Amino acid sequence: MYDVIVVGARISGSSTAMLLARAGYRVLLLDRAKFPGGKGAATNLVHPPGILRLKRWGLLDEVAATGCPPIHSYGLQSGPVQLMAKLPAVEGVAEAYSPERRKLDEILLEAAVKAGAELREQVAVRELLTDAQGTVIGVRAETGDRTPIVEHARLVVGADGSNSTVARLVGAEKYDSHPVLNKSHWSYWADLPHDGKVRTYRHRHQHAFTWPTHDGLTIVGLALPVKDFKASADGERDATVVSAFEEVDPEFAARLRDTRRVDKWMTGAVPNFLRHCHGPGWALVGDAGYTRDPITAAGITDSLRGAELLVEAVELPWPGTATSPPPSPATPGAVTPW
Repeated sequence: MYDVIVVGARISGSSTAMLLARAGYRVLLLDRAKFPGGKGAATNLVHPPGILRLKRWGLLDEVAATGCPPIHSYGLQSGPVQLMAKLPAVEGVAEAYSPERRKLDEILLEAAVKAGAELREQVAVRELLTDAQGTVIGVRAETGDRTPIVEHARLVVGADGSNSTVARLVGAEKYDSHPVLNKSHWSYWADLPHDGKVRTYRHRHQHAFTWPTHDGLTIVGLALPVKDFKASADGERDATVVSAFEEVDPEFAARLRDTRRVDKWMTGAVPNFLRHCHGPGWALVGDAGYTRDPITAAGITDSLRGAELLVEAVELPWPGTATSPPPSPATPGAVTPW
């Protein structure tokens, strides 16, 4: 019997499992994947509120040591308006970072396991167990070789992405839904200067962006309205992105032409929705609870913050006792899986 089963071991799931395990709860962390392996398609940017949480959790030094420089300024150019400003401090944190996604996943997962969470890889949840009142009390799952698994818990957390199995199984309804608004493609460039700045440009319904990331590389990309996005070969995408920068920042475009792309083009398209995110015995966190257009690059930051908020809201019998901790006045609307 576990206190919590967390389904999904990427950013939101590992963060949730780590925080619960540090609080003394018995946590089982499940994922379909085998780690390390695979990665989310992300532009990697973590804004100061996310960095603040990594610092609180004692993980910021590990993230910084992966080879991503601090980012201290954000800028936007739209028509004749050009803005560039230092990031305001959030409880003393005034930097963003853009770590390699796989390394960030590994840091959070290792922290969860170190805190005491039990990790089981290559396990796919097939059903949720419920009691006579309909409260979720566990999971029925399968390993990669189809071995059945049944585990019970006082709370099951779905941290398994926008196509969440947990959300589907509990019938968590979407609301305030909107279709995909933009499609993006981005990749990594070598040998571009690193100045610790995020640069974004809005011009003719295009949104070009660039910032320094891990291992001396720079992310370069372009978001377009769905109707204007066309699938194309890598060489054509190179030309499209360079052309977009030529219109808004000719100097940077010249640097792109003189340097080289060192990875494949990645493509992202995200629908916009909210889900009802908790019920008797279950809760959702991260993209399982809501997704929004990635134009603000807030996905990772929101996942870290969401994990912290969920853990603060959970009311379970205190580890080792049959009673719950007194509710905190700072966490109204607690998730009570009873």
